[in-house]
Amino acid sequence: MSNLRENSNSSNKGPSTDARDVMWPGSAPALPVRSAARNMTMGFGAISLVSAVALAFVVGESWYAQESMQTHRLFKESLCKVPEFRSFVQFTLEQQNFNFVFQSTSTQWLDTKRVLQNAGTIACDESMWLAAEEILAASFPMRRMMVWINMNREPMSAHIGEFQLVERLYSWSSGCLMVGVANSVLGTAFLALSPPSTCVLQAQRGQFVICFLLLVIGIILFMQAHNHCLYGSSSFRDESMSDSASLFNFFLIPVALVAVFCGWGATFMSQKSYGVPSMLAWIPGAYSDYPDSSPETTGPPTSLRELTVEMDI
Repeated sequence: MSNLRENSNSSNKGPSTDARDVMWPGSAPALPVRSAARNMTMGFGAISLVSAVALAFVVGESWYAQESMQTHRLFKESLCKVPEFRSFVQFTLEQQNFNFVFQSTSTQWLDTKRVLQNAGTIACDESMWLAAEEILAASFPMRRMMVWINMNREPMSAHIGEFQLVERLYSWSSGCLMVGVANSVLGTAFLALSPPSTCVLQAQRGQFVICFLLLVIGIILFMQAHNHCLYGSSSFRDESMSDSASLFNFFLIPVALVAVFCGWGATFMSQKSYGVPSMLAWIPGAYSDYPDSSPETTGPPTSLRELTVEMDI
C-alpha cells in the first residue's frame, strides 16, 4: 500500500511540473518585459506632459522678444558696443536741441555728451553710464534707430547677431520641446500598439533617452532666453543676470545633479538584483533584456490566468 502511495505521489508531482512547462513556456520571463513596457509608457507620458507645459510657456513668453518690445534693450546695447551708433545718437539729439546736461540739484549734474565722448574710459556697467543711457533713451526716437541700423549693417552686423540671440534661444527651445513632445507621443503609441517584447523596448530605449535630453536642453535654453529678455532692458541688468546665474549655478544645478545621481544609482543597484551585468546595469530599462534572473520569475502566481492554470493542473 505504501508503494502505491509513493507511486501516486510521484506521478502527481511529475506531470504537474511537465504540464506547467508545456502549457506556459516562457510565461514567467515575459513578466519583467510587460513591467518594463508599462514603465516606459508612463515615462513617455510624463515627458510629453512636462514638455507640452514648458512649450506653452516658451510660446507665450516669446511674444515679448519681438523687436518692437526690445528696442530699449537694442538701444542700450548698441550705445555701449558700437562707436558709430554713439555718434549717430549725439548727432540726432543735437538736431533736436536736446539738453545733454541733467541736473538733479544745484550741486549734482551729469553731462551725457561728455559721457558719450569718453565712452572708451567708462565701463558700461558703471552707474554714470547707466544714468546717461536712461537720459538719452527717454528722448531718442527709436524708429530712427531702426532706420540707421538697416543703413549701417556692416558696423552693426556682429551686434545684430548678439541681439538676435534671444530670438534664437526661444526658437531652439521651442524646437527641442516640440520634437520631444512628438517623439514621446510616437513612443507611447508604438508601445501601446505592439505586444511587450525586448525588441520593442530596445528600439524605444534610445528614443526615450533622446526625449529626456530634449526636455532638459529645451528648458535650459528657455531659462537663458528668459533671463536675457527680462533683464536686458533693466538699468541693473548686470546685477540681475549675475544673481540669476548664481541661483541657477549654485542651487538648481547641484540639486538636479544629486537627484540624477541618486536615481541612477538606485536604478543600477536594482537592476543588478535582477541579474543584469554591471557593464549594462547603468542603462535604465536594461533589466527587460535579462528576464530569466528576474525576481518576478519566482514566487506565487502574479495573474489570475496563471492561478487558474495551476489550479487546473
